[in-house]
Amino acid sequence: MTLNQDMIPILKLSGRIQFLPVIHGSGSFAREVRHRLLAFPCDCLAVALPPEFEQTVEEGIRILPSISLSCQIEQNGGMNYVPIDPSQPLIMGLRIAMQEGIPRHFIDWSTENYEKRAVDFPDSFALSKLSYEKFISTLLLTLKRPKDKSHHFWRARWMAYQLHQLELEYAHIVCLCSILDWPWIKEAYDERLEVLAPQKPEGLPSLHGVDKQTLFFALSEFPYVTYLYEKKRQELRPDNNTPVDGVKEILVRARELFTKKHKIRYHNLTSQTFQLLLQYIRNLTLMESRLLPDLYTLVKAAKQFGGDPFAVAVLEAAREYPFEPAKNLQETLSLGIDQALPDEEDAKPLSMKNRLLETQFEWRSLDLKPDPNIKTQEKWQHRWDPYGQCSWPPEDEKIENLNTHVREQTKFLLSHDLARTEKFTSSVKDGIDIRDTLRNWHTGDIYVKEIPP
Repeated sequence: MTLNQDMIPILKLSGRIQFLPVIHGSGSFAREVRHRLLAFPCDCLAVALPPEFEQTVEEGIRILPSISLSCQIEQNGGMNYVPIDPSQPLIMGLRIAMQEGIPRHFIDWSTENYEKRAVDFPDSFALSKLSYEKFISTLLLTLKRPKDKSHHFWRARWMAYQLHQLELEYAHIVCLCSILDWPWIKEAYDERLEVLAPQKPEGLPSLHGVDKQTLFFALSEFPYVTYLYEKKRQELRPDNNTPVDGVKEILVRARELFTKKHKIRYHNLTSQTFQLLLQYIRNLTLMESRLLPDLYTLVKAAKQFGGDPFAVAVLEAAREYPFEPAKNLQETLSLGIDQALPDEEDAKPLSMKNRLLETQFEWRSLDLKPDPNIKTQEKWQHRWDPYGQCSWPPEDEKIENLNTHVREQTKFLLSHDLARTEKFTSSVKDGIDIRDTLRNWHTGDIYVKEIPP
């Protein structure tokens, strides 16, 4: 059965509605959404976002590949936002619908304060070898029902109500929603459960830019991998292997940055070294029950193979996003862990909630010693005391190498002075003692030496 012949039973909601449940932030699901939207007959795309986000989200999609955020201010002064990320399945679905001229409807429940969710999902890269239906069916057994009268409880019921309204107008509706909401929307649709009117927020969302140095916190994939996705889209090339090829591209780009920054021609970062490094990254990734490495694994492995300078180069390569940022947006935000800093004087950090992030993350620290920036170098130059103790790495290395050489030679001479000679019986031990053997040549005996450790 092909995709465009009949609806797949597990995804079917009614004779007019087909589900496409996704894991937010998954490039593998984004590719699956693109493939199925172009294969299914579809005259309406319903997405799990509130209607007030429609204008800014679609405006952000039009300016892709420049990254932006559709932000809504909450009652407590914080923000919830939708990242306009081409690797997000919902953004990919809307992008394809806009490209194909398919009507879009935002059917989520509006609220003044959004509640985040965090679930430990399996690595969605398994979709490259596993069918979409098998993957989501397996996850279906692990999903928990939302708490009674909670935010997500009313969201599922409201989206089911909106789908009832849409099927009066359209014949082939595709509903793009989170896999966490999928079974409860279906339940509310079948049973026609009670709904609660949405809480219309006072202000409308606004579109903001993102500081290029903090794109890690806005994008679901590495910024450089996202760049590769967009580059292949522009060149009309397949992107099925981009997540794996992206890791190799990051390492090659890091080597370029490393050699250019330190102005070196000879190094040990050869193709053979990279082959061993990739095997090591693979093993570390599998030990963490993943199929693709995260940033911590990638940088940690690079540090152990090439030291701190190469690890810093890998970090810089992974966060590169060569496309130019949009210039007509009202404000640029510098993102952090669940917070953002506006590009204004005396601005205070704002609490941020990502509507398209439901995966549980663990933040880990890694000790790196980056090269000092110009400001730090000027500070050191100003505070340097020429009459005090100072250090210069090239001289330090020569002195330390000389000390090491002298120490090794001393140990070698002392060990030979304390060597013990004896007549050969069953083992040559540390070798034949030529001097004593020649001295006793007339006896025909062979003497061996034993050097103490």
